[in-house]
Amino acid sequence: MSLLATTFSLAGKSVLVSGASSGIGAHFATILAQAGCNNIVLSARRTKKLEDLAVKIRQESPHTNVFAVPIDVTELTSIKQGILSAEKALNGSVLNVLVNCSGVAAPALSVDMTEQQFDHVLSVNAKGNFFMATEFAKRLIHHEQPGSIVNVASILSLRPGSRQANYAASKAAMKMFSKVHAIEWSKYNIRSNCLCPGYFKTEMNDDFFQSSVGQKYLSNIPPKRLGSLDELNGPLLLLASDASSFMTGTEIVVDLGHTNAAL
Repeated sequence: MSLLATTFSLAGKSVLVSGASSGIGAHFATILAQAGCNNIVLSARRTKKLEDLAVKIRQESPHTNVFAVPIDVTELTSIKQGILSAEKALNGSVLNVLVNCSGVAAPALSVDMTEQQFDHVLSVNAKGNFFMATEFAKRLIHHEQPGSIVNVASILSLRPGSRQANYAASKAAMKMFSKVHAIEWSKYNIRSNCLCPGYFKTEMNDDFFQSSVGQKYLSNIPPKRLGSLDELNGPLLLLASDASSFMTGTEIVVDLGHTNAAL
């Protein structure tokens, strides 16, 4: 195996991917398996989608053991039980890497936004991902093992977007608690970093970007296009693998200059 392949390898690692039933989470699960991880645990609420993805990954990456564990990140009991169930499924192996991908959106102008829209987005994106990270870290501390946590935030954690007050607030919270975790958990050799994607085609935004409004929006931003999910592979593998062993409390922005646009 080449030095490059070894550097970004997940060989010997056990990875938990939250929000793995679709979109970025599902894509990341397949890439992590292709990078050689020994075990991968897929978690989300939609069990059927998890099981279908598990079958696909087993076919493409037969060296990887794949498990589907339903977790509802809006329920702390579900998070705790889900992580323990994942450990049992691994039959003694310790989860080394968490990729926190759970996310929802409910765009609306602030004056039109309902309490339910605000609470639901914050409950999943901020609170849910926070407790996924903290419960995961508790298990690493219990096992006295190092680990890496990759929190998938957004460029909306860096710059505002109209109709996205709830989503932007949730992702900004995610970015900041990731930094706090990096400080608090460095003594345990647990790293916490953020990946901040720009706009990529997913189940969540597909309808919008196919609309005339969405097409007009794309024509006015620096990339002039949506990103391909494969363009996130390198940053993901950097943060998940030991290639980033001297990185914690930081974020990687993948947006082809979107947030760097002139005001």
